[in-house]
Amino acid sequence: MSISKHYLLEQIRRSRFSTLDDNNLYDINNKDHIGDLYHNKGHLFLLMKLEEFIMVNKYNKKVLRKILKQYRKYANEESKVIENKYNDDFDKIYLPENELDYKKLFFYYGIDCEVDDFLDIINGKTYVSKAAYISTDWSGWLNKGKGSENIHD
Repeated sequence: MSISKHYLLEQIRRSRFSTLDDNNLYDINNKDHIGDLYHNKGHLFLLMKLEEFIMVNKYNKKVLRKILKQYRKYANEESKVIENKYNDDFDKIYLPENELDYKKLFFYYGIDCEVDDFLDIINGKTYVSKAAYISTDWSGWLNKGKGSENIHD
C-alpha cells in the first residue's frame, strides 16, 4: 500500500511544530527539564531522518514500517547499554558526572516514542491535526507553580 508524500511531509511538519511548541514548557536552565528536552530532541531527530528518507527514496507503508522499526531497534539497543551500565538504578544516572548518559538515554527514549507515533500515522490509527500549528498558551500551566508538576490540578 502506498501513502502520499504530501500527507507524510505534512504530518512530519505538524509533529515537528508540536514538539517545538512543547519545548516552550521546559526551562533549558532547569536541570529537572533536561530529560524532557532531550526526549524531544529524539523526536525531532527521527522526524528529520524520516523526512530525508521520504524525499530521496521510493517507499510504501511496508518500507516505512521497516525503516521505523530499524530506528526503534537502534534506540532500544543504545538505551539498553546505558540502562545496563547503571543496573537500572536511575538514581546514579542523575548524578552530574553521568549527565551525558542521562541525556543520551532520554534522546533514545524520544526516538522510540516518535517511532510509535509515526507507526500509528502510517497504519491509519491517528494523525496530527492542523491544531498542531496553534501554539499552546503554557502560561496558565507554568503560573500555577514551578512547572509541570501541577499539570493535573
